[in-house]
Amino acid sequence: MHLEQKNFLTHVLNLKGSGDLFSVDEVQEPFCLVIANPPYVRTQIMGAQQAQQLAQSFGLTGRVDMYYPFLLGISQILEENGVAGVITSNRFMTTKSGQAVRRELLRRFRISHVWDFGDTKLFEAAVLPSVLLAHGVSGTRQPHKIEGINYSSIYETEAPECIDANDVIAALSVKNDTVVAISDGRHFRVRHGTLDNGGDVEAVWRIVIQSTDKWLATVDVNTWGTFRRIGKIRVGVKSTTDKVFIRSDLNDFPDGRPKLLRPLITRRFARCFKACVPSKANHIKEILYPHEVTENGRGEVDLSMCPKAGHQAGTAEPYFAHLLDR
Repeated sequence: MHLEQKNFLTHVLNLKGSGDLFSVDEVQEPFCLVIANPPYVRTQIMGAQQAQQLAQSFGLTGRVDMYYPFLLGISQILEENGVAGVITSNRFMTTKSGQAVRRELLRRFRISHVWDFGDTKLFEAAVLPSVLLAHGVSGTRQPHKIEGINYSSIYETEAPECIDANDVIAALSVKNDTVVAISDGRHFRVRHGTLDNGGDVEAVWRIVIQSTDKWLATVDVNTWGTFRRIGKIRVGVKSTTDKVFIRSDLNDFPDGRPKLLRPLITRRFARCFKACVPSKANHIKEILYPHEVTENGRGEVDLSMCPKAGHQAGTAEPYFAHLLDR
C-alpha cells in the first residue's frame, strides 16, 4: 500500500496537461476508485482572492464553494469507467452558483445514481447532504446527457408511516413514494425516479417520477404564463417571518406609526390575473424594510434618523444587526 498526504487541488492543477500556466507537469496514473468527502467552505470564509483563483483554475463562475473544484478535479484523476463515490452538499443541484458544476458534472462523468438526503441530518456534521455515484469518461469528455440517471430523495414528512426502518440508510430500500418511520420517531417520504433538468445543462436538478410528471403535464397544459412574463422576479426579503418585521397592527403602536414601512403582497392577495386586497384587516401586512435605493445603489438606512423604526427593530436587535451587516 502506498499512501501520500497532499493538497488535492494543488496536485490536480500541477498535473501534466492540466492547462494551468503554473503547472509543474506532475504525472499521475489514473485511479480506478475514488471515495471522497470534500470540504464545504463558502467563498465568504475562503476569502475573495483564493475563491477567484479556484474559480479561474477550474472554469467556475459566481460564488464558489470549496467542494466545487474538488468534484471537477476528481474527473481529472479518474480512469475511464473508474468509479467515484462522493458525499457532498446538495446545494449545487439548485443554486445559481452551481450552474457550472451541474454542466461540467454531466460532461466529465457518466453519473449512475444521485441520492438527495435532504433534511435527514444523516450525521452531526452533515447539512443537506447528497451522494453521487459516477463513472469516469474518456479524455474527450461526453455530451451532456441525463438519460438513465437514477435519482432518490428522502425528506421528513408528517404523513403517517407505512413501514418501519432502523435508520435513514435502511429507509432508502423501500419502494417509491413510501413513508418510513425510523427508530428515533421521525417520518420520511422516500422517492425513487430519474434525474431531469428540463433539457438545460445548467438548470436545476429535480427528481422525476411517473405521478409527478403527470401532474406537471396537467399544470403545463393549463398554464397561461409564468411569473417572469408579468414582471422581474427579485430575491425575497429575509425576515425569518419574525413579527417584528412583518405585522398588521403597525398603526396601533403607542409611539405612532414607524417609518420604513412597505406594503407586502402575500398569498392572501393572490387571485387569477391580479392581486386583490383581502377583506380581513389582519390579512393586510406591511414590512419594516431598513434598506433604500440611492444613486450609489442599495444600502442600509441610518436608523438614527428613524427612531420609531429603530426602536421596533431593537426588539430583535441580534438578528437585525446581522441583517444590516449583510
